[in-house]
Amino acid sequence: MPFVYYGEEIGMTGDKPDERLRTPMQWERAPAAGFTSGKPWEALQADSFTANVAAESRDTASLLSLYRRLIKMRATKSALRNGELVPVETGNESLLAYIRRDSTHAMLIVANLGNALAIGVPVPKGYRLLGRPAPVALDPRSANILELVRSP
Repeated sequence: MPFVYYGEEIGMTGDKPDERLRTPMQWERAPAAGFTSGKPWEALQADSFTANVAAESRDTASLLSLYRRLIKMRATKSALRNGELVPVETGNESLLAYIRRDSTHAMLIVANLGNALAIGVPVPKGYRLLGRPAPVALDPRSANILELVRSP
């Protein structure tokens, strides 16, 4: 069954798309990429000196750094771990929004799945953004996780 990710259809057939899928983990810029002191069973990827854990750890804009920030956020915000999921009507077919909330936190997750800037991310009634003025603008194909507080 295919699924859509950022507008690109990707087949889920179970076929092995990449024969080099299981190459050694690229830990650092070193012989065998820091994976072993011996000879790896597969040759390293061509980008092993630039795309490795050590390089991505130093780059705050890397995918590894993003995942680390998301994991830390999930660990510190209980609503993201086990909060109730509440859909939010956006009035824009390109925006997907929902709240994750529990008794201590409320988080607004908004994704702009479109190709145009989205201005005016909807803040649900009864809430306001914590530490950020509204309206929020979202770049095309981007997402934000925003903390909410109950408004009087």
